[in-house]
Amino acid sequence: RLEHVFSLGVIPGPHSPKHVNSFLYPFYAEARLGSIGIPTFHSRLDRQFQMRWYVLFNTLDMPALAKVDGGKGAGAVVPCQKCPIEAIRDPRKKSGGTYYVPHQRPDEDGAWTD
Repeated sequence: RLEHVFSLGVIPGPHSPKHVNSFLYPFYAEARLGSIGIPTFHSRLDRQFQMRWYVLFNTLDMPALAKVDGGKGAGAVVPCQKCPIEAIRDPRKKSGGTYYVPHQRPDEDGAWTD
């Protein structure tokens, strides 16, 4: 339910931050405390208990994911640090600087399939 969602925030600005973890460090510190447990008073039961919370998942766009995970980004030769996939350049272009992750394999002779 939406009432259980906590938005950490949006980092504004015309450019992405160089050191995104400096913005996220306070959240990391709180998350560590949440996993250890925080003494909390339960008013209905009139006693204290250890409240624990965990980060289950996060949602990011691809450039932000590369920054937070310490990856190289979508235009790198090996854009994913968790899998061995390699990006390729479009062989139809003479000069190119952008690598693309192929969604289809080229044929044996190097021609692109449809």
